[in-house]
Amino acid sequence: MKKFSRMLMASIVAGSLIAAPVYASDIDAIETQKKEAENAVNSLQKELETALGQISQLETDMVVKADEIAQANIDLEAAQVKEAEQYEAMKYRIRYMYEDGGVAAIEKIFTSGSISEMLNQAEYIQKIHSYDRKMLDEYVQTKNDIANLKAQLEQEQKNMQELDAQLTAKSDQLSQTISSKQAEVANLDEQLQAAIIAEEQRKAEEARKAAEEAAKQQQAQSQQDQQTNTPSGGNGTNIETPSAPSQPSAPSQPQAPSAPSAPETDNNSGGNTSAAQTIVNAAYSQLGVPYVWGGTTPGVGLDCSGLTSYCHRVAGISIPRTSSEQLAGGRRVSNPQPGDICWTPGHVAIYIGNGQMIEAPDIGQVVKISRVRASVYVRYW
Repeated sequence: MKKFSRMLMASIVAGSLIAAPVYASDIDAIETQKKEAENAVNSLQKELETALGQISQLETDMVVKADEIAQANIDLEAAQVKEAEQYEAMKYRIRYMYEDGGVAAIEKIFTSGSISEMLNQAEYIQKIHSYDRKMLDEYVQTKNDIANLKAQLEQEQKNMQELDAQLTAKSDQLSQTISSKQAEVANLDEQLQAAIIAEEQRKAEEARKAAEEAAKQQQAQSQQDQQTNTPSGGNGTNIETPSAPSQPSAPSQPQAPSAPSAPETDNNSGGNTSAAQTIVNAAYSQLGVPYVWGGTTPGVGLDCSGLTSYCHRVAGISIPRTSSEQLAGGRRVSNPQPGDICWTPGHVAIYIGNGQMIEAPDIGQVVKISRVRASVYVRYW
């Protein structure tokens, strides 16, 4: 019965191998596909790193440009004030000379006692008028120059915003493609492991069959030798029949290689929970504040990284200014806690728990609570 069970099992195994044969060429083909997919992932990751580097540099340039625009606004306001002051001073002098002075001013010119003195008086009045005119023209020109500079800076800012949007969209697409390719690599790796196991099972089955065949031949030869050595007439002497050699056992089936363990991630809850709560409270305090590109002023205007920088600063923690620098400088965690930074390419926010975050989304919007969108979580507390 046991022998029949072993034969039945061998038949089942052999049948399964015939139904789905796996050869070394199959393994080679899968390995080639996997290598090609891995090369594609590496190429896409390099492209993504380049795009993220461009976003990082662009964010820095955008902050500088925002400061330049702010300074241009200050200079423009000062020039407008100077223009108004000069205009009022000129009107006052004209009114004094030609209205408040009245006849006395004219009499002073014509009763000066000499033509030379009269001309001097008239020239003096003309010089005052020319000076006022010149100063007013200069202030108007300065105001116009600053206004033109402000318009140019704002156009450059707009161009940078459009480029930032394009790079962010490109990095998002690259991230999705990389994820798809990584899944393809993982699938091919599973196929490769299955093919290797099937090939080892096939070889083991061949070895088992070869061992069984050798055992049968050895047993048949032993029986033949026994019959040859037994005398035909016999003299009553018992001749001990040599026993057949024991049948060698079939080699054990190879064990499937165990899958590599997943890399350990940082799942601890962090350190200073008081600081984390302060970060969250600071984020709540800015709800409704307008988004300002390059903004760092709480209660007035903030961009995304300006918000995260401010919230950490309230907790006594200094972090880098831009989103890419904040990713590089913090500690990545897999189990987010309130107070962590939610990072996606070109954007950051404060995680507040329950799958929600507080963010400064984009131009025309205000700081608000949103559902979490994050590729990576970063912790500084």
